[in-house]
Amino acid sequence: MRISLDYFISFLMLIASGLYLSGITPLSPIYFIFGIAIIFYCFKLLLHFEIHMNGLAFFNLFICVVSIFVQLIVIPNTRVPNTIGLALPYLFYFICFQSLNTLTKKEIMNLCAYMLSAHVILFSIDAIIRLTNPTLYASNAYSGHTRETGLAYMFKYNSIMYPDSNYVGVHACLTYFFTVYLVKENLLVAWAKNLKPVLFVLVILSTSRSAIITLIFYHLIFNKISFPFQLNKKQIFWLSGIVVFLIISSVFILSLIKNDESFNSKFMILYLAIDFLKSIPMSSIFFGIGIGNTFSFIGIGAHNLLVSLTLETGLIGLSLFILSMYFSIKKTNGKALYVLFPLFTMGFSFVSLALPFLFTFLAIIYVVENNKLNETTSISST
Repeated sequence: MRISLDYFISFLMLIASGLYLSGITPLSPIYFIFGIAIIFYCFKLLLHFEIHMNGLAFFNLFICVVSIFVQLIVIPNTRVPNTIGLALPYLFYFICFQSLNTLTKKEIMNLCAYMLSAHVILFSIDAIIRLTNPTLYASNAYSGHTRETGLAYMFKYNSIMYPDSNYVGVHACLTYFFTVYLVKENLLVAWAKNLKPVLFVLVILSTSRSAIITLIFYHLIFNKISFPFQLNKKQIFWLSGIVVFLIISSVFILSLIKNDESFNSKFMILYLAIDFLKSIPMSSIFFGIGIGNTFSFIGIGAHNLLVSLTLETGLIGLSLFILSMYFSIKKTNGKALYVLFPLFTMGFSFVSLALPFLFTFLAIIYVVENNKLNETTSISST
């Protein structure tokens, strides 16, 4: 089979999107592979200058440029690696769109299968290493404070991918729900559909409570509804029952975790963030205090997606991120919610701003959903 340059670039991008090994090396393979993909993309432009016009792709490229400018020029003392972590996902979206847009549906199905396989292998290795090397007491150099201790945390550390397994949980959970989308839309080759239950188990093995709760909740929800929402009386009754169950069970859950330091810290962070915003100049409110600087200012990491965006990227960064997510939902007829609902649910507990795999998923969903409506595009010619 003849492999096009766009196919090769897409393969590199999709494989690289989740290839973090920060527990082993300070410079993860994602950066090397992405660099190779950029070189080939530039080579493609030199051979045949062609940029596929798309408002959302260019909007994400615009956010990438703005993020770099604000973090490195406007805000003092922002580290370059943190800035790259913030800007990289938006650039991932742009390049993925440019390369995926020319491919056929079958090619994208194969690429998704390869990407999910790479994710499963990586999550499996990470789980084996973490679960066989429990850590009860350890200093967390990454966050600048002592790690939580006790049985609930003994399998969270020693991850080969991230500083702790909460990151792994977010990554694995979003990958699972992206797989749910692919299976529902019949966009996976037969053998790759078997990866869905494996990913379900791997989310649980991450031992991230927010990821596990999100996994179970949306697994039930997505089995009953589809996007865009078209709820009949039976579905409304079913969802109402879920809400009532959650309200009743929350009373018992809160009684169990009221003394949990990690759980209580989520509310403390909100209070600290609000108090901090009251005391900083307007320039910091608009532009932020810089990626990764929350701990230096309020004494604890943000551990919350909206708090991280508000404090570290300011109202400008927060607004641009929300607009990007809004347009993704609108332009995919709601299908982006397969990964965005879980993202924002876990975001209350813990989500990093470095999410190239999320933007890769969103780019794939966009290309597939929009090319369904246009029979002249390559992806429709299967």
